[in-house]
Amino acid sequence: MENVFQSTFIETAFSKLGMPFLKVILVLLVFFWLLKKISVEKKIINNSSVKILEKIRIGSHESVIIVKLDDIRLVIGVTSNNISLLYIFPSKKI
Repeated sequence: MENVFQSTFIETAFSKLGMPFLKVILVLLVFFWLLKKISVEKKIINNSSVKILEKIRIGSHESVIIVKLDDIRLVIGVTSNNISLLYIFPSKKI
């Protein structure tokens, strides 16, 4: 009888303490995986030849963005429904 009680007590203790512990470990693993994925994507973006020089908010959903593409600068208008090329700065190379 004592052995059955002890076995049931251990199973109950594991289910009360073990499952929440495993859930916390799982959440931490997912968090660190997402953090790693975001940092890798950031490195890829930083190494590209396209750079956002400035972003100016015009309204709640509208903005004007100056983008540098190699040696050309583009002024782009962005809304929630549309992206428009507003102006192209000529390159400074002669």
